[in-house]
Amino acid sequence: MTVAGSPVIGIGEVLWDLLTDAPRLGGAPCNVLVHLRRLGHEVALVSAVGRDDLGRAAVLELAVAGVDTSSVATVSSPTGRAEVVLAADGTAGFSIASGGAYESVDLTAIEIARLARTSPAALVFGTLAQRSSTVRRSTVELAAALPDAVRLYDVNLRSGLWDQDLVGRLAAIATFVKMNRDEAAVVAPFFGVPWPGTEQFCRALRHLLGLRGVAVTAGASGAALLVDDEFVELPAVPVAVVDTIGSGDAFAAALVDGLIADRPATAILRRSIALGALVATRAGATPAWAASDLAALEAESGAASL
Repeated sequence: MTVAGSPVIGIGEVLWDLLTDAPRLGGAPCNVLVHLRRLGHEVALVSAVGRDDLGRAAVLELAVAGVDTSSVATVSSPTGRAEVVLAADGTAGFSIASGGAYESVDLTAIEIARLARTSPAALVFGTLAQRSSTVRRSTVELAAALPDAVRLYDVNLRSGLWDQDLVGRLAAIATFVKMNRDEAAVVAPFFGVPWPGTEQFCRALRHLLGLRGVAVTAGASGAALLVDDEFVELPAVPVAVVDTIGSGDAFAAALVDGLIADRPATAILRRSIALGALVATRAGATPAWAASDLAALEAESGAASL
């Protein structure tokens, strides 16, 4: 059995979130890995950056965060970027430029074999970068090379940057699928599973796709998690939200951490809610946080669920 500290690979986008004050490094797989590193795991990113200042800055920042960048290629396309607009309640809207360097990921069989030899406990991927045929092929082949790993597909839909076939293909190679409540309402009809009704949805999707589990987040209303046959739903931790950038990715990081360690579903969900809430109290996708901060919110989550 794999344990905490085991390697985790993320494949997909690394980009800069362009906010009014300053650019901040982002991209869902990248964010998940940064938080997993803080949770004690060795982490490696498969992505690409441009031969530009943003690309050099991204690699440096990832290295400082403890992310292995040996599989981050440097290519002629510009480093990915996303214009971010924050609403009054801290909710983020994204306008993502096409043609980013991360769309150039194209792993060879030798590179996939090298990554597999590290015996990763988990593989994390989303939807955005997978629109590229080379990224998608690389992800599918890497997933096939890791039959015993937790393979988390974080649906994370961006307007106009996904389609039904793509979501179906990616869900088919996952062992766990995570999405928010709005995304569940969107995907339920084309999978032919019931919605609303979170538990019914999770159980039906798990059965249909042969998954081990499904997570559905609902912001201020909490979240739900199905692992094997155990379903749990917990309330949110009340916090003062600064922005929601990366809070879902933080939730995903704690989810992966708990799945790797084979913790009970309630414990996994409690920590996932707490880490997502913690990140929402600070600016940006990967703000600094300490273990004591997370423990305090986990305790609050436990009290709130009694």
